[in-house]
Amino acid sequence: MKVIDAIWFTNIRGTVGIVIGEDEITGEKKAYIGVVEGNDVKEDIELIKSWGNPFPLETVERMKILMAGKEKRPNGWKRADEDKFNKLSIERKKKKEGK
Repeated sequence: MKVIDAIWFTNIRGTVGIVIGEDEITGEKKAYIGVVEGNDVKEDIELIKSWGNPFPLETVERMKILMAGKEKRPNGWKRADEDKFNKLSIERKKKKEGK
């Protein structure tokens, strides 16, 4: 993957990087995110390219929409565990109410 750019978020607890690149064969744009030591940019980029999690364009688009002022997630955008969480919440509420 040919690296186009890298974005860094650093605080006292560590560094998170997003590496944006282009597949050298297909030309497809890709991004990966990962936690690194933050001591060597080249090494950190290589670590994220090799071991980082894919950072989908859909996530970037979701962030743009949510940060632009939409209060709710658009239909179909749920956290992976949201249905399970909602089901447990309903069960706890019924149990508390004695139903």
